[in-house]
Amino acid sequence: MQKLGFIGTLSLVIGNIIGVGIFTTTGFMSSYLDSPLYIMLAWLIGAFYALSGAKVYGILAAEYPLSGGDYQYLARAFHPLAGYLFGWAAFFVTYSGSIAALGIAAAYYLNGIFNLSGFETVYTLITLGDFQLNISHSKILAIVFILIFSWISYRGILLSGTFQIVLTTAIFLLLIGFAFTGTLSPAADYSLLSIDSQTGFSLSGFLSSLIAVLFSYIGWTTAVYVAEEIKEAKKVLPSALRLGVILVGIIYIWINMVYLIALPIPEMKNVINIATPVFDTLWGKGGGVVISAIILIAVFSSLNSTILSGARIYMAMGRDGYFWGITKDLHRKFQSPYKSILFQAIWSIILVLSGSFNQLLSFVIFVIVAFSLMASFISFKVIIKNQKFSAPNILGIGFYGLFCLTIMGNTLIERPTESIIGIILISIAFPFYYFDKKGTINNI
Repeated sequence: MQKLGFIGTLSLVIGNIIGVGIFTTTGFMSSYLDSPLYIMLAWLIGAFYALSGAKVYGILAAEYPLSGGDYQYLARAFHPLAGYLFGWAAFFVTYSGSIAALGIAAAYYLNGIFNLSGFETVYTLITLGDFQLNISHSKILAIVFILIFSWISYRGILLSGTFQIVLTTAIFLLLIGFAFTGTLSPAADYSLLSIDSQTGFSLSGFLSSLIAVLFSYIGWTTAVYVAEEIKEAKKVLPSALRLGVILVGIIYIWINMVYLIALPIPEMKNVINIATPVFDTLWGKGGGVVISAIILIAVFSSLNSTILSGARIYMAMGRDGYFWGITKDLHRKFQSPYKSILFQAIWSIILVLSGSFNQLLSFVIFVIVAFSLMASFISFKVIIKNQKFSAPNILGIGFYGLFCLTIMGNTLIERPTESIIGIILISIAFPFYYFDKKGTINNI
């Protein structure tokens, strides 16, 4: 079987964390926080959150070196139903929805570079009464991107891994260049870092901004979903997770410092793509095209890693007899879960055409974090079982679990309707679990 080494694994970790969030979140935060200190503190806490998450998943990957990630952990540590619910959510909402969203984002950032003619032109495919199924050039581009990266994944882990290394290296070097040149720019105003808060500290505002930061760090788990296709996974995965998160944390904090020395916080408020006005301030006009190009590479990196990792969840479920065992098959030549990749691509394309993926994703945030909280419980059970009561293990698991609880509580308070709908959406999987063909899941 083809297998990834340390560099390929590290690129999966870094490439799936870095996304659009670092280019947009700070503008959102500035509507809640008016102090550079609070903004930098939020990004620092986010780095510790991601590092604690890397510790949790490093423990789990070493204990369960199996492809499928959370599906495997939940099914073996709690109950097969818990794993099935995670896999259901991944296929129908979280992973396929993310792939659809990334495909659309890639199309829009490509348009930001080339200003494509007729980009928003809409064609009606089907009309049934009041219902219309429409397609636009933007959706066609999104579908093309999904098919291209699905084909790369179909060709095997080594080709996907090579693309991931190239894309991750490119985006990381570009971000370092952005941060380094911004720090040295003659237009940088370091006095902006010393401005005190005018409104004082607001806990609710800080938590709202912090949650946005935490979601900008999410993605370090990607590599654990391909554990069986990593050389010496028990050793490589924990190291790659830890180093990847540290590197991303450093670059995230550095880039936010550049934002803060470029623009006063009042000028950042509710600016969606904060990197563009920062670029214009530090280097002159033309930032929109440059930032769109950088973000496009980041989106491609996330799209490649998400397609690669998502398919391994359904492959693992197929091995256990779910999805009628259809998704377990590997390609004879490329050793890729080609049926999983195909079904994932089809459903992602359907979500692109329906345009409902953003709403679906907003519904299941509460459930996604609940699964993460369960992962922290499992990692705690693992260290008890193996008697590895080190301070880093205890602190990492505790910190991660505490923040998962905080996010869940805040989401339930701020979005009670969406949270309840998300629980209902996932609950639909119950009857399918009992009617689906089930194999035997053994602990290892």
